[in-house]
Amino acid sequence: MQAVTRSNTDAESVGRRGELMAELFLEDLELAFVARTPVASDFGYDFFVGSPNSKGGINLTAVEVKATERVVSSYYVIDSRLFARLAYSNIPGLLLVADVKQNRLFYAWPTEVDSSDSLAKGCCGTPIFQFFG
Repeated sequence: MQAVTRSNTDAESVGRRGELMAELFLEDLELAFVARTPVASDFGYDFFVGSPNSKGGINLTAVEVKATERVVSSYYVIDSRLFARLAYSNIPGLLLVADVKQNRLFYAWPTEVDSSDSLAKGCCGTPIFQFFG
C-alpha cells in the first residue's frame, strides 16, 4: 500500500481541478453529449464528446486533459504514448491543457511529430493554443 504524501495529494488536486475546468468548458459548448470516462478504469482518455454535424449525425472526439500550475507556453511536451494515442487513433483526439493557477485553458489537435526521433525518446511536443486570448 502506497503512503499518501503531500506531493501525491497536491498532484491529485491539480489534476482534478484541471479536469473540472475542462468539463465545465465542454459543457458550455452545448455539445450533443459530454461523457466522463470511469475513474477506476483507464480508457486512455478523460472524456468523449459528441458534436452534431451538418448531415444530422454526431462526430465523436476523445479528450485528454493535462493540468499544470506552471506557466504554459505555446508548445507542450507530453508522453510519446499519449501523443500517439491522440494523433494516430481513428477517433480525433483533443488535448486540453489547464493552467489551474491562472484559470486558462489551452488546446491542441496532435497530428504530426515535430521530429522523427521524438516518439522514440519517450516524449514529444505539440503546439498548443489558448482559448479566448
